[in-house]
Amino acid sequence: MSRRYYSNYRGTGANTCSIRSLKSAHIGRAVRMTADANTLPFDNIPMKGMLIEKYNKLGFEISHPNLPKKVYVDFDQLPLIRLTIKNGVIEDEITFVENIVNHKMQLIRTLDTEYIDMLFKEKALETKQDEIISISQAIPGQIYIGAQCEEGNEMIYLGTFYVKETKTESHRNRSYVFSYGNTTNTYSTYMHKLTPQRVFFAIPAEELTTAEETALDVKYYGNDKQARWRTNWDERQLIDKKIAIERKQILDNSPIPRFKILDFAISSKRIKQVILTHKENKDFSDTVINKAAIIGSKYADTKISYPTVNFTISNRWYSDGSYMSKSKETIEDETREFFQAYKGIAIESCYYEDRHY
Repeated sequence: MSRRYYSNYRGTGANTCSIRSLKSAHIGRAVRMTADANTLPFDNIPMKGMLIEKYNKLGFEISHPNLPKKVYVDFDQLPLIRLTIKNGVIEDEITFVENIVNHKMQLIRTLDTEYIDMLFKEKALETKQDEIISISQAIPGQIYIGAQCEEGNEMIYLGTFYVKETKTESHRNRSYVFSYGNTTNTYSTYMHKLTPQRVFFAIPAEELTTAEETALDVKYYGNDKQARWRTNWDERQLIDKKIAIERKQILDNSPIPRFKILDFAISSKRIKQVILTHKENKDFSDTVINKAAIIGSKYADTKISYPTVNFTISNRWYSDGSYMSKSKETIEDETREFFQAYKGIAIESCYYEDRHY
């Protein structure tokens, strides 16, 4: 009897720009994209009649005449909710693709829209090889599309920078006065050991900055940060509607364009290669100004002054703190100087990973 299998799994979790085709793959304990002494290669052609031999905590054990041996795939690598299975045999034609987001292989039905779109866009990309460059060749202010797929967002290249992340921790200090414990907190800020290189882009945005959102909250709820949550539900709904109306008015009447910053690891397959659009935004052609604008948007409450720019960066930054530099050799000194001068924070002498209490 034929049946369709269901589980908590909800589809492939993939979209066209997060998967790409694989001509060949390798089997060891699992299916892999790379080879070593313990793997066997196989041609990754679509397979019909794949057999689910069994399953356990490792996942599903599968077999097929095209595979050189039985192999386990994780539960999330097999799109059960989309498959028709009869006595353990998968009746749909499926094949492996690379899930770029999850950095692993997954099985997908060849009838799925994502797979068909992927093939179509990869074919279209073949005609654009002369328009694809390495990210190392990108020019600030020029507009590109990630070459991971033929369709994608146009992004303005801002530059490639080294980034030093920081982490602030509180320490509880207890003193005893007349047998009562009085607790106070002190704070320490550390740098992380690693200094990754990241690539920065700007895309158009329709959102307020953190400072603008804070100003709206203060206008309607006052300076007390807990006032919103102490306001009764009905009144809060009315106030939030007023805030939403004013937020839209601010966005509609913005005198200069708003952008959101995206950043990627320099090794990210999403931006390792990019497609030329032959368009540019000259407001972002200077990496020194780009860096200052990004840092200025992160630390709007500092006393530092930044160059006047013809745009607004609307990101709402949630990390503890970070600093950017073109130089890996001087970034630690620059980070210390920046946080001391503009945040009044002394960075501790040890790295976050090496701290001891």
